[in-house]
Amino acid sequence: MQPIITCVVAGLQYLIHPQKIGSIQEAINPDAILPVTLLTTDEIFGDVDTILELFDDYDDIFTSDFGFALVEKPNRAKSNVSQATSLEVDTLRRQIYHLESIVGLGDSLAELPSGPYFLHGPNLHQAWRLYSDDLKAFALGVIPEDLNEADEFQALTSLAPRGDSKSIAVPSRLYHPRPSPQKPLSGIRISLSDLISLKGAFSSLSSRAWSSLYSSSSTSTSNLAQGLIELGAIIVGKSKTSPLGTGDEWVDEQSPWSPRGDGYQTIRGSSVGTAASVVGYEWLHGSIGSDDNGVSAEHGVYSITLPPSSLSNGEVGSASGSTNAWHRLERMRVFSRSLQDLLHLTSATLSLDSSRGSFPQRIIYPSDFDPSFGGGNNSSMADVITALENFLDLQVDMVTLEDIWNETAPGGARNYSMQEYMKDYQEKFQKKPFVETMPQFLWDVGVSISRAEHEDHLNRLIVYRNWFDKHVMHLYTTPNTEAVMILPCGMSTSRYRDEPPAPPTISKGITPDNIASILGVPHLSAPFTQTPYESRISGKTEYKPICVSIIGSQDWFLSKMAEPTNTPVPASTPRANSPVPPVPLFSHPSSPLFAAKIAMASSKLRVLHIGDPIKYNPETYARFSAQFDVVRPPAEERQRPEFIQALKEKRWGDFHAIFRPFWGTGGEMGQWDAELIDLLPETVRVFASAGAGFDWADTKLLGQRGIIYCNSGLAASDAVADFSIAMIISTFRQLPWCMNSATSNDHADFQACHKDVTAQAHNLRGQRVGFIGFGNIGQQIAARCHHGFGMDIHYYDVIPKPASITEPLKASAHDSLQSLLGNTDCVILCTPAGNGALINEDSLKLFRRGSRFVNIARGSLVDEDALATAIQDGQISTAALDVHANEPSVHPGLLDLARNGRVMLTCHNAGGTAETHIGFEELSMRNIMAVLTGGDAITPVNLHHLKR
Repeated sequence: MQPIITCVVAGLQYLIHPQKIGSIQEAINPDAILPVTLLTTDEIFGDVDTILELFDDYDDIFTSDFGFALVEKPNRAKSNVSQATSLEVDTLRRQIYHLESIVGLGDSLAELPSGPYFLHGPNLHQAWRLYSDDLKAFALGVIPEDLNEADEFQALTSLAPRGDSKSIAVPSRLYHPRPSPQKPLSGIRISLSDLISLKGAFSSLSSRAWSSLYSSSSTSTSNLAQGLIELGAIIVGKSKTSPLGTGDEWVDEQSPWSPRGDGYQTIRGSSVGTAASVVGYEWLHGSIGSDDNGVSAEHGVYSITLPPSSLSNGEVGSASGSTNAWHRLERMRVFSRSLQDLLHLTSATLSLDSSRGSFPQRIIYPSDFDPSFGGGNNSSMADVITALENFLDLQVDMVTLEDIWNETAPGGARNYSMQEYMKDYQEKFQKKPFVETMPQFLWDVGVSISRAEHEDHLNRLIVYRNWFDKHVMHLYTTPNTEAVMILPCGMSTSRYRDEPPAPPTISKGITPDNIASILGVPHLSAPFTQTPYESRISGKTEYKPICVSIIGSQDWFLSKMAEPTNTPVPASTPRANSPVPPVPLFSHPSSPLFAAKIAMASSKLRVLHIGDPIKYNPETYARFSAQFDVVRPPAEERQRPEFIQALKEKRWGDFHAIFRPFWGTGGEMGQWDAELIDLLPETVRVFASAGAGFDWADTKLLGQRGIIYCNSGLAASDAVADFSIAMIISTFRQLPWCMNSATSNDHADFQACHKDVTAQAHNLRGQRVGFIGFGNIGQQIAARCHHGFGMDIHYYDVIPKPASITEPLKASAHDSLQSLLGNTDCVILCTPAGNGALINEDSLKLFRRGSRFVNIARGSLVDEDALATAIQDGQISTAALDVHANEPSVHPGLLDLARNGRVMLTCHNAGGTAETHIGFEELSMRNIMAVLTGGDAITPVNLHHLKR
């Protein structure tokens, strides 16, 4: 065990991980403790301030105090930037140290991630932030002894600043690469139940007797925990289990506090601490515990239970001194605040194939379980049933299990009703000293059962499972089940932590709580609404979450329950006590349990994300979604009538930005005109979209409403410029004629083209190319034309360009469109769309006869009838058009000319590269981050219309 040192930086508690990972070249006081940021040479002498700001936004460990001193590490690739000198240190006004060596973390110095660290004397150490366990959810916090091989742990004894709770240490998010197929849980912070063994850590099971009997730390790490570590997960601590996994009196330990409502509601179940930690702590991503044959609604968090047969080698893990901490009906339970994260964590943990399932063809609701079960709400269950029916376009099949049993019961069970047949099922708990009423009661029950009775009960269990699979829904014989069953979940009545627990009983018959355990199938619990109650603690109206549960085959649960989209904790958020409007359940087309983001009380600014989920920039999106509350409506809500209705209803609340990262989706609502814009909340400040063009949005009206519109033309500049060069070349070298003749497979055509095209083909050098519009894209094309092909550059733009732009290109400005058209050999249209056709019958007469025309702007800017006539008449010799007035339709006259080799036609492809779409996504997010944090937009287009 290594000594632990803690310190305070900017009022926050930190732990200095004891493992040395490097040292600096400079000599400093060996007792000094200094927060530093490790950066490459290029990062230090690039935009270091922006890098540090991004660290601060993304990482909850980093604070600005870490940026006062820097440690320079070599770049991965050879850099043109030399190491820092004392002069450069003075200029930066930051102290810069230089890394000397890295101990055991790879062959290259550059493999140590940039981010926050501590110097303890000359030695470099990881920085771990200490969070207070105010909810008393943890049995203990842990850190790995070895950062390279996290198979042994050291328990933490640090207390929170007030001394009344433990501290839990978490590492910087910057230390871990983004998730990959090999490490899908990279950097994910997880807590484990105290039942699960970690080498070097103790297990108390919330029992003094257990702790006294088994006072040594665990000597091995469970298969489950080791598997999580190998997948990249960070285990930060062991959360409290109920006393001996079953008790509820909490004599030896203080029970975890509920983060819901008035904070004094009882949390039940064996995974009390595991659930409380996920609900209450945003710095924790997920948790894994046990399920003791029941589902509790008080948690208000997504969870899924899986039978032991799902687990690798059949083992979840065991606590110190226990050879069988998990009995036959006890199962692993995974918790998360979002459905997407829950299923990702579960499928990654169990290495399950997520491509095997299919949507259910049948929904079953057993009417044996009265809707008011446990004080449940009849109308709430009716809402769930209706939502599922609408989503899956199926009629819920209302069944009575008792009736099916009476008609189809197995031969040896026909003398019993279903409940009578199953009510005696119980099993011996093999656990050491029991000190509370419930564990002792269960022990006594187990002792009273003979081996013959035990075997009979197990046989009944098998008979019941086989009967259920055959007559109710396939769970075992058909891998991809065609049915799911929905069930009421938990209790909606209030139970305060100062009330004594109910007398212990054994499970009798079949209930919504135990049916999944009896059947041995996965069981999903999901919050979907909340209910008010008058708190005798706070003296006001508080809110409790209500959940619904679903059982089905394992294949279906882990393949078809969600797509990558946000599903935050709904309704009653941690310590939230204000009512939230009801939200539509199952509203996402691929997520039957999508909880709308509006249900989450959040202090973050909200962004309305229209279109597909992001694909290309997960690291930027991680910062983006951490900084803002991102709401993404499903496709059906983006259709114009429904979109208008949603805006009228304020379904997405008062959002502050609109984010459209892709051109192919997000435009389902049609033209952004006064009808839509007038419905936007007053809070909207920026609209950032993919694409260079914006003729589909009234940017003037947006500006008058105080909304900055940002396009992404900057991201498409290279792609459009490259494509435009190909089109310009096609007009001078008669490429459409050449390609048509070559592909005609006609020898005469081939020979004629080879012979005759020469007289009409011209080199580009010395040719005059004219630009209508000389913005960023026009300048990029001009640079390629001038520097690459020696062409003369001419332009006409309503905004004259400065000499810093025109002189390197030797560009000549024209004061009128007429002047430009009459003095150039090829005209390229690259101006934003406007009112009416700029290239029309009149302007085409101004072109030099036999000149060429290229359009990579907007089809609406060209009168295509007039253009076709001009080409036929020889006024325009050849043309190349990437955009069309009535896409996807192409003008028939231009089609005929293309077939004759006079025109090159493409399908709006100029900006269509992978790099462009990566840039669209990145630039849209950065525009929003800049505006909503008080900075300037990167690519605004309507500032001249903006209402100040």
